[in-house]
Amino acid sequence: MKKSNCVLNNVNISGIVFNFEITDSIFLQQQQIIKNYVGTLQPSLDSGIEYNISFEIDSKKLTDFKKRFTKDKKKILIYQDRFGNREYVDASLIGNEMVYYNFVDDIVFFKENNSFTIVANQYSKNLNKVLFRLIRPIIIKTYESIGGIIIHASAFERKGKAFCYVAIVGPERPHYC
Repeated sequence: MKKSNCVLNNVNISGIVFNFEITDSIFLQQQQIIKNYVGTLQPSLDSGIEYNISFEIDSKKLTDFKKRFTKDKKKILIYQDRFGNREYVDASLIGNEMVYYNFVDDIVFFKENNSFTIVANQYSKNLNKVLFRLIRPIIIKTYESIGGIIIHASAFERKGKAFCYVAIVGPERPHYC
């Protein structure tokens, strides 16, 4: 029996159009994450770029991909928090497609042109972070590719004077975007 999917098309996040297809069992949770992005990141440009993201809960498909990973897989840094904790994925060529496996969250994802597919099971950890960790680098890479500079800033007041700290964002960019 095929699982039903829910679709959100033409979601403008920071000037980039995303089309989502999400397994219905996790749709409401993921829809809220997407709404949070739309609410906090205002479109500042019309990039003309569109991405398709499919997010499925399919334990059988996930197990199949994990079995096909080769021994010559390589580790790629995908996330680093402010404390220096790092998260890696394994990357392996399966057929003609580069497939990435996040062993911490038990999630497989792959990319074809501007389409990403995420495969997880209902017991995968951090399902609520999966879209965030995919959308954020897509936005960053898109802005950088058209000449933008991504900065992170914080401000504070001390003894009646304002201070602003500005820095280039985060760790090395993920390889899969």
